[in-house]
Amino acid sequence: MKRLLISILIIGLFFCLPSDMVGQAGIGLRHLDYKTPSQGLIHLDTVKKQSKFAIGLHYRWFDADVPYSSDLRQTELEAANEHEIFNKHAVNIALSYQLTPRWSFHVGIPLVYNQKSSVYEHSLVNGTFITRQRRVTEAIGLGDVFVMTNYAFVVPDSMSKTSIVLGGGVKLPTGAFDAMDDWQNIGPMGTSVRRPVDPVIQPGDGTWAAIADIQLGHELTNWLGLYGGAHYLASFASSNGVMTFRSTFSEEFREEDLAGVSDQYMVRGGVTLTYPGLPLWLSLGLRVDGVPVNDMVSGREGFRRPGFATSFENSLSYRGSGFEIYANVPIIYYQKRLMSNADRRFTANTGQFRHGDASFAPFAIFTGVRVFL
Repeated sequence: MKRLLISILIIGLFFCLPSDMVGQAGIGLRHLDYKTPSQGLIHLDTVKKQSKFAIGLHYRWFDADVPYSSDLRQTELEAANEHEIFNKHAVNIALSYQLTPRWSFHVGIPLVYNQKSSVYEHSLVNGTFITRQRRVTEAIGLGDVFVMTNYAFVVPDSMSKTSIVLGGGVKLPTGAFDAMDDWQNIGPMGTSVRRPVDPVIQPGDGTWAAIADIQLGHELTNWLGLYGGAHYLASFASSNGVMTFRSTFSEEFREEDLAGVSDQYMVRGGVTLTYPGLPLWLSLGLRVDGVPVNDMVSGREGFRRPGFATSFENSLSYRGSGFEIYANVPIIYYQKRLMSNADRRFTANTGQFRHGDASFAPFAIFTGVRVFL
């Protein structure tokens, strides 16, 4: 019971983060999935027989096409067809090594294909629409690799059905952070201009970052369990120096000309159900993904779209002989785009209130497989 209370307390601390630490799901997040969702039901025979090596493929996709400013849907932007749309695919190759029953190591190698559909980038110059064409920019390639180590602070045994795993690691600046594509129509005589793509679809962000992670599980009965988890990525720089050229749209965007590098976080918790004897688990819970207004370490400079989204998380997992697969579909029920520092500077400098928007995905898809070698 004591360990269960500790687990609940830790989850509660993550949910009580101050509002400026809460961030936005959907856009601007690095792909940090390197394991299947915590299942909460801990089978001791499986834990004891776990292989030392594992390789996983984890896929993430979402299409963020619904614009919000604060928590208000921007229907006028949609009606005018001026909202931004982000379509992001990521495949993460995850390599794991179990050194001891308590210590494990993980490497994540993400490959990304990201697109942004926009009207402003291809039509708006100095506040005037020279055309109203929606065009696409894209970036593809290696993302930012991360390296993690996990320590099983509490290991399940014959006397306890609780698991607490603490993790820490680093994100390496391996992905391109200045990838370029053609901005159509805005050059002389309607020609295209080659410029960096939006920071949200860049494969990397160009900076190092520290990662903290916790995974919790507690088996209540042989068919019902609790799970929880959270991670926080803290960047070592607030900007990577890449120009966004957003000020070329109009004066309204003049505070957003330098690409920012943001922290990110995720927290989840819920219940897991299974039928005794079947290697199939259904997890139901809540999940919050985010990008904060201000970073924990590096500061507050550069352009970002802060906010958060809260989702109902539905996950189905199956463990076979030497492998496990899962599918996870978070469905957003509340989202909020927070006021960024660029919004605040523009408001303070001009006296004109500004609260930028961000596009959210109604749902996302996470799926993957892990093979034990």
